[in-house]
Amino acid sequence: MTILKPPPQQPFIAAAVVVHVGWRHEPPAVAGISHYLEHVHYLGSRRYPNIDAVTARYGLQINGPTEAESTTFAFTALREDFFAVLPVLLDMVFHPRFEPQAVESERQHADVGVAPTDYTPWEWVEVKADDLLFGTDVLTSLGTPQSMAAMTLEDLQAWQQRYYHWGNSHLLVAGDVDAAALQETVAAAQVPVSGERPTVVHRRHGHRWYYEQRPEVHNPEMFLAFRFPAHHDLVPYHLLSVLLGNYAYAPVFRPLRQEAPVAYMHASNLRVLSTEGRLGFYVGLARAGEEDQAWGRILQVLRAIKRRPVSEETLAWAKRVFRINLLQQASTPMRALRFRRAWGQWERPFPGFRALASRAEEVTAQDLQRLAASLLVPERAFLAMVGPSPTPDVAHWLAALGD
Repeated sequence: MTILKPPPQQPFIAAAVVVHVGWRHEPPAVAGISHYLEHVHYLGSRRYPNIDAVTARYGLQINGPTEAESTTFAFTALREDFFAVLPVLLDMVFHPRFEPQAVESERQHADVGVAPTDYTPWEWVEVKADDLLFGTDVLTSLGTPQSMAAMTLEDLQAWQQRYYHWGNSHLLVAGDVDAAALQETVAAAQVPVSGERPTVVHRRHGHRWYYEQRPEVHNPEMFLAFRFPAHHDLVPYHLLSVLLGNYAYAPVFRPLRQEAPVAYMHASNLRVLSTEGRLGFYVGLARAGEEDQAWGRILQVLRAIKRRPVSEETLAWAKRVFRINLLQQASTPMRALRFRRAWGQWERPFPGFRALASRAEEVTAQDLQRLAASLLVPERAFLAMVGPSPTPDVAHWLAALGD
């Protein structure tokens, strides 16, 4: 259980139960079961046959996503309503009814399959880079027609029994909450305390890059991802991401966007799962047919960050951006919960927003230069592209990261 404290005088309290199982844990025969089961939880629970009817009294809904390694159920309530809604959340997550007719009806309305056309080109390159790096297949995250048709009520109940318990779940609360009352409410929910922990099912991909030719696309889109161990201290990675980010003051902005610009857009972000994390660098190339020249400029940018420390002024700016981002995430209860979920590292206690800001102040320019030198290398790199031009020599591109 984690209690986050947003700024004082907040009238809201948010809560989320994060169950650490998702579509990255599904064998192909039951692809889509995590998402299907998530929907089943909203069909009623042991004590609350009509979840929506209860929560609607308080002007809210319980909702949340099924993701690669987690399924989340969350709500935000007025402070005075929080302890009326929390028992509903706990009961629906850990004691669903599994009424057969309702479960079968939900199957008929379930989304099945994901198509590349569901994403814009700039979204798709990030999805495919992550598929390569994490060994996932987003196209089967909602299941396949075959797996969904074969899935039984008993399969859903078994998945629930195996993974929906305190040993594989985490309760997050953000707001001014009475800790003793919280403990009493959790105890009264009679949550199962033991069960299994899921294992990651890796999909095999033949190479470290992906290219899709789309003649109708005007600008080539690129996402370059670098893999690192999930247990690493994440703060330096966040600061490095700021240096690669979409800020006019960032070191990469001028060479990519202003001096004979090769990109119309760029961005950077982090994603952390249980087995590894990745630093992602997105570049929307300015023109088709000049991919090799654009890659040469990108290499120059990455080499500069690897070979010499940034100035103290630039480092201070990156730390300021990081601190602003922390303050924004801590500003409301639900933002705080989303940040905690995205932070990963569930086996470690969350240090808190103040501790993260303090840790950032300790990072030196030499620390970031050493991190870049060890991270931005061919053996850690995965690249996805979508564009109208013929397939470039991506293998040669990646190898050039080591020059």
